Amino acid sequence: MILEYLEDNDYGSSYDDVDAAPNEARLPPDLIAAAACYIAAKNYEDHVAEHGRPESQEQAKEFVTGLSDAFIDHIIKKKSFDNTDAARAKDIASNDLGDALTASGEF
Repeated sequence: MILEYLEDNDYGSSYDDVDAAPNEARLPPDLIAAAACYIAAKNYEDHVAEHGRPESQEQAKEFVTGLSDAFIDHIIKKKSFDNTDAARAKDIASNDLGDALTASGEF
């Protein structure tokens, strides 16, 4: 599944790094994106277990991208991170999640 792919590529430790970062830290957008991917994948797998798999990879990508975007917005506000990299982090996360869905073989 998608979470296995991300765990194999060490996205979980990125979440730990972002979560432990002090407020107002300057974190690279790829680190924030990796953390967002990890959280989105965990929530996606919980959703699939409860409600079933989306009908298409496109629907799955929209779902996980929405989750990752929400995480990025939340963490930037919560930690008072620099907002200038939010759009870049969202783009990276969207691409990484698409790759993870493809690699997972779910669709």
